[in-house]
Amino acid sequence: MIDIYAKRAAAAVLALSLAVFGLSAAPVAAHPTPEPECSGETYAVVAAEGDAAMAELIASWQVLDTKCVVEPDETDRIGSHEVVVLGGTKAVQDSAVTGLNIIVRLAGADRVATARAVLEWIDARAAVGSAQRITAGTGGSCAIRSDNTLACWGVTGSGLLDAPPGTYTAVAAGVTHACAIRSDNILACWGDNDLGQLDAPAGTHTAVSVAGDGRAGYGYSCAIRSDNAIACWGNNEYGKADPPAGSYIDISVGPRHSCAIRSDNAIACWGNNEYGNADPPAGSYIDISVGPRHSCAIRSDNTIACWGRNRWGLLDAPAGTYTDIDAHAHSCAIRTDNAIACWGGVNVTGAADAPVGAYTAVAAGSFHSCAIHSDNTIACWGFDELGLLDVPEGLRATP
Repeated sequence: MIDIYAKRAAAAVLALSLAVFGLSAAPVAAHPTPEPECSGETYAVVAAEGDAAMAELIASWQVLDTKCVVEPDETDRIGSHEVVVLGGTKAVQDSAVTGLNIIVRLAGADRVATARAVLEWIDARAAVGSAQRITAGTGGSCAIRSDNTLACWGVTGSGLLDAPPGTYTAVAAGVTHACAIRSDNILACWGDNDLGQLDAPAGTHTAVSVAGDGRAGYGYSCAIRSDNAIACWGNNEYGKADPPAGSYIDISVGPRHSCAIRSDNAIACWGNNEYGNADPPAGSYIDISVGPRHSCAIRSDNTIACWGRNRWGLLDAPAGTYTDIDAHAHSCAIRTDNAIACWGGVNVTGAADAPVGAYTAVAAGSFHSCAIHSDNTIACWGFDELGLLDVPEGLRATP
């Protein structure tokens, strides 16, 4: 582990030194020269032509491992990718990246300061024990560490804690089972299999998304294939495992219905529609999350829309702009200033009482919530029993 990070840091220092002086980073690039080919990628980098060397470093396998590197006038190639913007507003104007799922903008007063910002961010991502993805279910939570291994915690015997070894790019936790996508894009599921929720059909093992990195669902699972079609398996009550045909970029499933974002950024929902929860509003969206009887999504202008049953204020999303959202018995979202906002639900466990601070991702469970802090550690809050808040050492945020 130490050797890997030492090599990464050395490569970063050399590449940034070259980039500051406008030289090629090719000698240290460990990834083919990125091309603006974004289909199937998780991350994207937006940078002006003059910052190509630093952009290539960020896109390399040591950092993001993506080929989706575009200039400001090519951002229409980006879908629901997590986006790193390289450069200030003069190099990459806000209007060029409006509506994108931006996780960070790396910029400084000059090229040296920008290079320093890039290096500091890479160091933070490479820190041992840091997390890059989070999901919360009813029985516990799972996270993907910076080395792409899985960490799961929660109710003993729930099935969620038996995460298989290996490296992963996405994870989704359900009630008593979970699924994750390996680094080779093969799907792995574990936990209870009483309804066939672990029995992924042939053809889904090259999936590029699992349940929008949200819960794998109540007795069923869904994934987006490499051809962007959806496959679902397990409990098909209400027809929730019968997805419509088409091409999709994001998906989320709940106990009674499912929703996904089409490649044209419109939303499609299926399954139980008792409260209009499967009737999404028209518009363009970049993120989607499904709760028990309601759904919420982030529009392309980064505002939130919620629909379905409005019991306990579940549809009363606060005004503002957001980059990440998760809906369950309550809902939480990350504002564009990286603060957390939570709303709805009975909240007897305090799961909607978000901590103060800067965060990059959030996951809402039935009785608890978790989020990734800006320093890549994890904070959880809510029901302090059954191990739901017992984040493993090394990942736990300092109170």
